[in-house]
Amino acid sequence: MNRRERNILMGAENFDPNDRVECLLAVFSASGRQAIRDAFLKCAHIDDTVFYAFENGVTFDEIPNPTIATVLDWFWKCPDIDDFFCRLSDSFKQDERIQRVFVLSSKTNEDLARRCCNGTVAAIDRLLRYDYKKPQTFIDPQSEILKDDTVRSLFISLLSPTSRHQYVNMTGITLYDSLRLIRNIRYQSPSAIERTLNACPFKDDDFFRVHVMILCRSIMAKLKRMSLFSTPRTLVEHLIINKNCSFPSNINAPQDVRQAVQTIWEENTRATFESLPLRLQQSEDVQMTIAVKEDFRYLNEWVAKFKRVGMSDHMLILFTCVNDGYLIEWQQPSAMRQLCLTYSTRWAPGLLYAVPNLTFIDVIIIYISYREFDMEFVYHCPDYLLSDENLRIFLIGKIKTRQTKDIFRKLKAVRPFSLFEMAVIKSRNFERFALE
Repeated sequence: MNRRERNILMGAENFDPNDRVECLLAVFSASGRQAIRDAFLKCAHIDDTVFYAFENGVTFDEIPNPTIATVLDWFWKCPDIDDFFCRLSDSFKQDERIQRVFVLSSKTNEDLARRCCNGTVAAIDRLLRYDYKKPQTFIDPQSEILKDDTVRSLFISLLSPTSRHQYVNMTGITLYDSLRLIRNIRYQSPSAIERTLNACPFKDDDFFRVHVMILCRSIMAKLKRMSLFSTPRTLVEHLIINKNCSFPSNINAPQDVRQAVQTIWEENTRATFESLPLRLQQSEDVQMTIAVKEDFRYLNEWVAKFKRVGMSDHMLILFTCVNDGYLIEWQQPSAMRQLCLTYSTRWAPGLLYAVPNLTFIDVIIIYISYREFDMEFVYHCPDYLLSDENLRIFLIGKIKTRQTKDIFRKLKAVRPFSLFEMAVIKSRNFERFALE
């Protein structure tokens, strides 16, 4: 430190307002609120000292050339966040960081409904902060924002399980999204089931139809009475519905596949499979026929055989939805793995350890199914997941009061809280736990 800087530190008032270090020394060495205020308002460099100045009586309106950092710091002090945001210039309102803090600092669902900023990040933040039983009340299922894969997947995760089926025609929906949405369709009335399936854009997709038939076997009698499923369209559908190989001529399939399926169904399964050429062993029709005939028993044996000769992702999806032990086979994040997680019934901490490379979307799918395990969930969640900002924002917004201290201790041990996490913490009046 040079002599001039020492003099400023000792109270000298003739500092250079354009020098960052001298501004810093002048403000922090000033004695009394008025002196702090006077020194700060002379400075051209204010980002380092603005929060301290706000603590000592300076208001946002007194600052002639506020910066992004100034705006973000004032969010913590202003009495009316909605009014403050409305008065900001358009350049500030369009800044992603300001939009995020504005949304994340919402205290109620009503606040979130008012603070609808545009953009993918803001949409994700709103979903993370909203009552996950009612996300459809502020994001229209036909909204263009749902074309984004992350937003749409999160939206599906947060929909109430009993209402998901109502959104099978949302914007941007994929085959795998639609199968997630009908997860609990079997609990609906026959008329509701038929309306849902007829509204789905993938109702004529072979994989969609077989998935419904296999994973909704408990309502097979209802499905048979629906026009959509009354007439089998493929060899496998005929086997599931009619339990025989009297295939009608209107089912198109290569003759060798038709013969292989019939032989497997009527004769020794293992011997027939081993005798087939590789091309037929790899056929989804052949592999599906075996799974249906065996009623998905002896899966470990058959999955090993199918993997040896070659097995499609769609086959692995079906096996994993039937037996979530195969989730370990899904090494990388994907929409297909999210579908499998949706159908899993395993204890949440077990999934957190068993499934590799989980994303925050994956973890939220797991959390929603086991939300009564708040404390245990956080304790079992690996640190690499607890460092993800989106997941931390979601968990902080869901913490129950009686668990707050211990969960905050766990989150702080992983890493310090970010600006956006602090916005959620402040909105829930949890600052004392975050700062302990």
